[in-house]
Amino acid sequence: MTTFTFDQRRLSRYGLTRRSLLAAGGSALAASALPFRPAQAQDKGKVTILTWETYHDDPWLAEFTANTGIEVQVVRAGSVDEMYATTRSGAVNPDLVFADTSSTPRYLAADLLAPIEPDRVPNAANIDPSLDWKTFNLHGGGIYGVPYAWGSLPLMYNAASVSPAPSSWKALWDPAHAGKVSTFDDAFLNIPMVAMSVGATDPFNTTPEEDALIVEALRQLRPQMRTIARGFDDMATLFQSGEAVIAFCQNIAIPMGLQGNGMDVPYVYPDEGTLAWVDNALLTKSGAGRPEVYAFIDACLAPTWQARFTQTSGNNCVVPPALALANGLSQEVVDKGEMKSMTDPAFWGKMRILQEQKALDQRLQVWNDFKAGVL
Repeated sequence: MTTFTFDQRRLSRYGLTRRSLLAAGGSALAASALPFRPAQAQDKGKVTILTWETYHDDPWLAEFTANTGIEVQVVRAGSVDEMYATTRSGAVNPDLVFADTSSTPRYLAADLLAPIEPDRVPNAANIDPSLDWKTFNLHGGGIYGVPYAWGSLPLMYNAASVSPAPSSWKALWDPAHAGKVSTFDDAFLNIPMVAMSVGATDPFNTTPEEDALIVEALRQLRPQMRTIARGFDDMATLFQSGEAVIAFCQNIAIPMGLQGNGMDVPYVYPDEGTLAWVDNALLTKSGAGRPEVYAFIDACLAPTWQARFTQTSGNNCVVPPALALANGLSQEVVDKGEMKSMTDPAFWGKMRILQEQKALDQRLQVWNDFKAGVL
């Protein structure tokens, strides 16, 4: 049986949720995993990472510390906007930020990143050739980032409440689902989704006429929504309680986790197109050149780490499916998820790979007005 890391049944035995564990301090396990080791003698530095739920679970970090003597402090973000704001504000000084490719330009514009030295990441050789990572991470002559995961942001729904199966983003506006529609708090991803729903040619950089359609669509969408989820667990809880029956899916780990808990929650790729992402380990200036940081990047690309990541989270790893299967990934997870489509050109033809959005500040203001109900 597949177990996903935010499994509510497992955590509820202890009166806990994943969010409460994170609030208690994500790095606690990594910092205290080896009380029997002489701290000063074994200390080989500390790496601070800014990442996502399900990406770097505490037991994995404790294992890395046990094997290397390198402590890992982990901070988890709930949205693309939160991750960028956290890094730029200096509230956290991460050595690595696990952000999608389209976010890289704004980190570069804020002078937050350092280029990666690929030769210092031997396990990068494990990355599947379908991900031409050195090309899509090339900026101004430097390579910024090494892939860690990829996936899509489809439409998810409760099959017991939504019939027939939706095939368009317009299902979010269907009056039949009034009050039971949800999404997550992220302008960077929601605005392109709405842009696709209104037929924008380029959902990442729209015309003034298309912008007017987007604003009107958001105005009509707001009454459909009772709650905007603040992370993976929140969305799963909304579906489990029946408060949401259809949603813009932040990550397929959510419906896969719900399926693992016995709910019939499929995901579909709407006719208008589906956003797709590649998350990379971005090296910040504080992490530049440090061997312990490169050691962590390399460990994250080991076949066993990548296979475990996909097995437990439902996210897609970046090593070839055959290599992941040989290192612990189950055929069941490959069959249920998107890994099986990794080398299929027809699959990628349905995807709209996330790109830089030049009017992001304007879009963020529109999104904030949407949340406040003042559009």
